[in-house]
Amino acid sequence: MKKLIGKLCLLGVLVGAILSVFVAVNVLGDPYNVFHAEHIRDVGVEPNKNFIKTKYMLDQKGSYDTLIFGSSRVGFLYFDTSPYERYYNMSYSEGVPAEHLSNLKVLLENGVEIKRIFLGLDNISYLVDPALHEDLLIRMPYPEDGDLLGFYLKNVSNWEVTKMSFGLLTGLQEIEIGNMPLDVERFYQNGESVYNEDYETPENAFEEPYWDDYYEDRMDEALEEIREFKELCEENGIELTVFLNPLHYETYIRSVRHGLFTFMERLAEVTPYYSFTGLNKYTTENQYFFETSHYKPEVGYAMVDAMCYGEVDDDLWATWFGMYVTEENVSSVTDYFQSQLDDVMSGQ
Repeated sequence: MKKLIGKLCLLGVLVGAILSVFVAVNVLGDPYNVFHAEHIRDVGVEPNKNFIKTKYMLDQKGSYDTLIFGSSRVGFLYFDTSPYERYYNMSYSEGVPAEHLSNLKVLLENGVEIKRIFLGLDNISYLVDPALHEDLLIRMPYPEDGDLLGFYLKNVSNWEVTKMSFGLLTGLQEIEIGNMPLDVERFYQNGESVYNEDYETPENAFEEPYWDDYYEDRMDEALEEIREFKELCEENGIELTVFLNPLHYETYIRSVRHGLFTFMERLAEVTPYYSFTGLNKYTTENQYFFETSHYKPEVGYAMVDAMCYGEVDDDLWATWFGMYVTEENVSSVTDYFQSQLDDVMSGQ
């Protein structure tokens, strides 16, 4: 019996030692930077910005009063020309309304004071199920119930994380800086994304719309989440500005076939918003996009001018860029955008 107990104890020690090494490798390697949230590193893997930015806001209470929510497309909406100096860009990969709502609840429940919010929406908002992100480590949100232990356990018990972490720690995995490198200083200053000017855009970058095979219609749910987001802002005295992102024409045309105009019409019943979509100088020219998903800062600055100062260049206004859409005029807006498409399709 003593020998059996001794063997079991030895086995327990060995298992414990192996698990300790396993956990240590994942914590130290940490490709998604969740264990390095206060001092993130560019390891060539996009960090989990959803989690890290929310945690950062909780640690920086009182530092910011203006937040910009949205998918990664909003990462290039630079607000340094806006009248709001204490702003932070909360955008993250494939961010959807349900996650923005959850993030806002976490911030408010933990005493973060917010004066105004800019909420960016587009086709992703109603085509991506947030449930897909619950166990996707690159996009897993900050837990609304505050269970950080459960969150961290998922990150240390993942074999793919172990492989990446081991490669990073040993140097076996070469760090590749892509077209959107991590600028640590700017990340902590205002949360904005940057672009690698040395990156060579692939020749086929603009041939196909940005589209994933898991897209599916969840418009009803998304609109209800946006409604709840708006109501939560009203209850807490937060000034809310909603806007529709410009979409590259390839992605825009496909989005129209998958309910974009319906989304616009129903969104106007929930809240007024600024529309930057349609066919205009920016969305029809590749030079204003990094690929068929992310618009460049030049476009973002025009959006800030429209939303913050009411200023839109005449050539853009002629195509209704920056139009303030309401329940009363939304039908005219979607009719106009449909006529644009009809003209293009007929070769006019």
